[in-house]
Amino acid sequence: MRILEESPSVRDALTVMFEQTVDVLQERELFKECFIVKSAVEQAPLDPEIARIVDTSTALLEEAHYRALLRAREQGELPAAWPDGKLQSLARYLDHTRMSLVFMARSGVDRETLRDIARVTLSVLDTGA
Repeated sequence: MRILEESPSVRDALTVMFEQTVDVLQERELFKECFIVKSAVEQAPLDPEIARIVDTSTALLEEAHYRALLRAREQGELPAAWPDGKLQSLARYLDHTRMSLVFMARSGVDRETLRDIARVTLSVLDTGA
């Protein structure tokens, strides 16, 4: 999640991050390396250690998104009136949508559909929905 910390524009960083996610999901060799969603769905309910790893990973990614959204608000990329709680909810939404893209790609959804989902996901930054 270094891109979220280093990019001058948080919105641009999120766009690139989602585009890269879709691109990686279309690369079969790279896609095979993405086990977190598979582990979360199949193994976490049965294995406390895997559940802990999935929970930790999810918390770290949500926190990275949250810090980025705080910075976006400070820089004027998001409305100053949006409370921290709203940003936390948006961070959770962004992270879980990214994980959903992995699940959908594993189900055979095509690149254009994944890109459309990513585009609509990022539109919440404009609407605050």
